[in-house]
Amino acid sequence: MYTIREIAEKCNADSQFKGNVLCDEPLFAHTTMHVGGSAALFLEPMDEASLVYALRLVQKNAVPFFVLGGGSNVIISDSGFDGVVLSTRKLNAVALVEHGAGSVVAKDASALTAAAGACEAPLATTDEVHCATAAATACAAVSVAAGT
Repeated sequence: MYTIREIAEKCNADSQFKGNVLCDEPLFAHTTMHVGGSAALFLEPMDEASLVYALRLVQKNAVPFFVLGGGSNVIISDSGFDGVVLSTRKLNAVALVEHGAGSVVAKDASALTAAAGACEAPLATTDEVHCATAAATACAAVSVAAGT
């Protein structure tokens, strides 16, 4: 199992991940409210393959993560997040797809809903996406349309 620092090193060293890798990144800089502490690791993938790579890496190593969209409609604690924040800001659409229990499904990248008992209501808009580790672990495929 990799630590968060080792995940950062792996993302920096591996050509499969294209994007920003920032340790102890202040999250207030990534929200419209400009509040919040630091993330242990902030990953900002530039393309679909990089997002899939990062998701698999954090899931395989049982590291808590939070998916952050545009940063609106979210308030981050001043104590920060002791895990990995995956920013989708460089991407324009994300769809997490699985048809089993606890799966997360995005429709037209406008609202995420949890199916099969995870949650009956929409979880978030594209600006605020929080996949619980258990639900996100169930995701079998990730489809991302790269932003322009």
